[in-house]
Amino acid sequence: MGFGALYATIVALVSVSLGQLVVTRTAVSRRSAVVMSVVLPVACFLIVAMTYKSAAEDLKNRLWDRDCHSTPSKYRLEEAWQAANTLHRQCLQDRAARVPEASSEELAASLPLYQCDGYAEGLATWKNDWEYLASLEGDHHCAGWCESAPAPLWHVFRSAGSKERCSLAAGDVLGGPVYRTTAQIKIYCILVAVLGFLLSLY
Repeated sequence: MGFGALYATIVALVSVSLGQLVVTRTAVSRRSAVVMSVVLPVACFLIVAMTYKSAAEDLKNRLWDRDCHSTPSKYRLEEAWQAANTLHRQCLQDRAARVPEASSEELAASLPLYQCDGYAEGLATWKNDWEYLASLEGDHHCAGWCESAPAPLWHVFRSAGSKERCSLAAGDVLGGPVYRTTAQIKIYCILVAVLGFLLSLY
């Protein structure tokens, strides 16, 4: 998908350049020049927008699916979350042994994962995954990945209660901002193509 967008951009830029060159060097009709310098580039960008929207829809559905094996990257993030959860639970047990008067809820509310011993070592294996999961927790107030968790690992939320799993939040991002962006690109491309066609008639 990434290379497709690159190729479409190159084709669009080449079409614009050739259209300008043809207009200045040859006596072609205005309609032909508009098709080469406006319609073809717009068509390329429209194809890219539709391709990204289709890919986003597919990935959103896979993220919403409870099957953790729907994509390798989704399963990798579940492994990363499980590793983080194991470290956090061990960290809470160690802290409870040192502070027996504190309840498990108090410890969990005051001890985010990044303050635990062994977190730096875990980053050597899970750095990108943990940073992504931590950002989802902070931005969307979710907990868990393939399954919802009773509490977040990296953040402390003031409001109690169960949180949605972060894979749902990730899917919502694709179904929201990505959809709106691709829709805006499609509308822009259609308007430019119509305007270019109307100008070619004069």
